[in-house]
Amino acid sequence: MTPSSAVRFCPSCGQALPGPVQACPRCRASIAAALGVPRKSNTPTIVVIVIAAIFGAIPILAAIAIPNFIRYQLRSKQSQVTAELQGLARAQHALAQRTGKYVAIAAIPAVEPGEQKSALTADELAAAASIDWMVAGSTYGQYRVAVSEDGTAAALCGESNVDGDAQRAAFAVFLPGDGVEPPPAPCAEPVAWSSEYAPGEVLRVTDPSVF
Repeated sequence: MTPSSAVRFCPSCGQALPGPVQACPRCRASIAAALGVPRKSNTPTIVVIVIAAIFGAIPILAAIAIPNFIRYQLRSKQSQVTAELQGLARAQHALAQRTGKYVAIAAIPAVEPGEQKSALTADELAAAASIDWMVAGSTYGQYRVAVSEDGTAAALCGESNVDGDAQRAAFAVFLPGDGVEPPPAPCAEPVAWSSEYAPGEVLRVTDPSVF
């Protein structure tokens, strides 16, 4: 005689089960849960999804972070130019207080501004020292000063090109005299004086996106 299969009973109500079923036909209790049958874990799938999400986000984060970091570096370099221009304006103002005259400067340094700092020559450093302009031995900027016919008003320009493209960033400072208007600021594209400009204030001439 062929032995019969072992009869299983519902652990919840004791009902004999008609073969392998998922739920008791009487009480509808889950047989697998009642018998403590382990359920298949979804952890490996979740881990794969999380890893895929992380690696998928890396290019997106890089696309955002890298340009922002580059712009931060460019702004940092350009801030040195505006600080040196402000120092030049203070030196010129102090000179005019002592002598009654501003001093014109053709270009310091003579070389075009670029991505790297340009070294000042000995003559350029001497010219800066003669007006008590404390400038470093190398700079990202190029600076010019134009004066009125009587020397009692001045306009200054500082330019940079720290991103190395074809367009310079330009900043201007105007120092009007007593009833004497300053000349245009001697940038690559001259900037006319306006009474709306505060004397001695560094003004950005070009768009903020230009470095």
